[in-house]
Amino acid sequence: MGPLAADLLPALDNLDRFLNNVQDESPLTKVVATVRGQILDALKRHGIVRIESSGQPFDPNLHMAVMQAPGSPAGQVLETFEHGYTHHDRVLRAAKVKVSTD
Repeated sequence: MGPLAADLLPALDNLDRFLNNVQDESPLTKVVATVRGQILDALKRHGIVRIESSGQPFDPNLHMAVMQAPGSPAGQVLETFEHGYTHHDRVLRAAKVKVSTD
């Protein structure tokens, strides 16, 4: 399951990027959001889930810090650039995140 999921994750990333950069909701954005949700649901049925990162304490086992910025409390994930995923308890891909410094 890991290799198939790894091949699908970049497509999910692109759907997320599209939805995050849309200003106004349209029929197209609704379709893209529905397809994204269906893919996430299918992965979840097979034990593959997204790592919730934003607002969480930085965990080097789950997150890859690609940027730092001042913020409080230090060591908190401020922003997620690319979601991470686990398959049961195994990390398939760490989340790429911005982490707060003091």
